[in-house]
Amino acid sequence: MAAGEFTPRHLAMARVLTDAGYNVLFPDSFTPRGRRSTCQDTVAQREISAMNRRFDVQAAMRWVTTQPDVDVKRIALLGWSHGASTVLASLNLAETDVAVRKIQPRAAVAFYPDCRPYAKPSEPFKPAAPLLILMGENDDWTPPQACEAIEQKMQGSDTELALRLYPDTYHDFDAPGLPVHVRMDVAGVGKRGEGVTSGANPDARTQAYRSMLNFLDAKLNY
Repeated sequence: MAAGEFTPRHLAMARVLTDAGYNVLFPDSFTPRGRRSTCQDTVAQREISAMNRRFDVQAAMRWVTTQPDVDVKRIALLGWSHGASTVLASLNLAETDVAVRKIQPRAAVAFYPDCRPYAKPSEPFKPAAPLLILMGENDDWTPPQACEAIEQKMQGSDTELALRLYPDTYHDFDAPGLPVHVRMDVAGVGKRGEGVTSGANPDARTQAYRSMLNFLDAKLNY
């Protein structure tokens, strides 16, 4: 991903994490495949899924572990929306390729993922690392109820899952300067004819970043 293609959200997150002393790597699943995103694709056109993007994450982790300034015991995954859904897929030890991976992350943070693939009691979801999910209560793009179902399903598990919901908050709530608006161009989500809501909530962003940094500090700086 070229520097000019980083969004304000990418740059803001990079600054927050590097200021806290972390290295940051942004894998790009789209440009090498000739795509920009999945949002405007029809459901039938979406060849880049969270399930196959997990292999990109695994390749990135293998590369990271070869870098001399990286502590392989202090790796975390982080993603937004489709990338956050990729984080969930990359953590799930129910997938054999994840379970046999030699290097596992120590923590993971997912901003407004689609939790529906794992919400049903019959769908196995066992995270390889403690997981923090951050999302808006009003998210109508990736509804929080599915993540709440996962949280309920994992009660009593030996791996921590923490879910933080922010009131009066929608999808993309941490995107700097993004006005709250309705998008009608995202196929397969929301109620038919109503679109989905996207936009920033600076207060929620501040709270979420604080929770993220506290979580990473607790899980990585031991």
